[in-house]
Order: sequence, then C-alpha cells, then structure tokens
Amino acid sequence: MNIRLPYVAKVVAMVGILLSLTACGFSLRGIEQPLFEREIIGLNFEPEASNLARNLEYELGLLGATNLKTKVGLDSSVQVTGIPQIRLENYELKTISLLGTLREVTLELKVDAVYLSVDGVRTVKPLSAIQSYQYDAASINTERQQETLIIDQLGVQLARQVARLAPYYLGNTGVQARR
Repeated sequence: MNIRLPYVAKVVAMVGILLSLTACGFSLRGIEQPLFEREIIGLNFEPEASNLARNLEYELGLLGATNLKTKVGLDSSVQVTGIPQIRLENYELKTISLLGTLREVTLELKVDAVYLSVDGVRTVKPLSAIQSYQYDAASINTERQQETLIIDQLGVQLARQVARLAPYYLGNTGVQARR
C-alpha cells in the first residue's frame, strides 16, 4: 500500500494542476486564422522605395499574404483586374540637422500608400515615420552608420503601418480584417 500512495498522490496533483489552469481562463485556442482571405496582392513601388517594399513584403507575409506580385516603377495605366494592389508613391527621406558640438539629426521617411481594391476604390494614406539621434562631432565619425541603421528602422516602421492598414482599405472581396 505504501508503494501505491506516491503514484496516487502524483495523479491527484496532476488533475489538480490541470483543473486550476482551466479555472484561471487558460485554454488552447488552436491555429489563428490569417488576416488575409486572399493570398495574392499586387505591390507597385518607385525604385527608390525598394527597401521599403522588401520590408512590406515581409510584413504582409506575416499577415497571411503569401503570393505577392511586385512591380518596380509606377505606371498608372497598368492595373491587374481582380487583384487588390498597394502602391507606394511619393517616397521621400528628409534629413533635418542641427549643427553644434553635439549634433542632432532628425530623419523623416514619408510615403503615400495607395490602396486599390478589387472593386476599384482608391484610398490614399500619407504615412510617415520619424526618428532623431545625436552624435558628437568631436568623437569618432559614426554618423553614416547610425543614419543607415535608422533609415532601415524607419523603413520597417513604415512597412508595418502600410501592412496593418491593408485589410481595411483593400475591400471586402479582396482582403478582409479579422472579425
């Protein structure tokens, strides 16, 4: 009887733990549905925005869009019917610099995200991402390295903004937001 008691105690403890997990609201919910119902999205962008477009492809892939049709160069006469599109227009990187011993640089990345739904609805959203940094001009020259890293970070931030707005502007027949 002494040998069975530890086994029974373990089983009772395991059942108690499982019951306490469900009592606190923990439950396995299964696989989450992707945000996109349609896999194919057209992506059209200026050559200067290629880094932003690459980040946007990644972000859209995370949301469930698996087959992106990309095209470099904006041509307003070319629109594939039946495919919702995202166009990146008016890509602009602005640098504002305050000179002094301690130099402050503000970088602003702007783009107009144009969402073209399958229904023909065109929505333009001007988006931007801003970040500042400081560096000491008297110390080692690392300005270009910092600037390059920050431009990459701004591109990722802007791509996330564009991707998060896509389900709401590409229409019900193409991409839908999760309910």
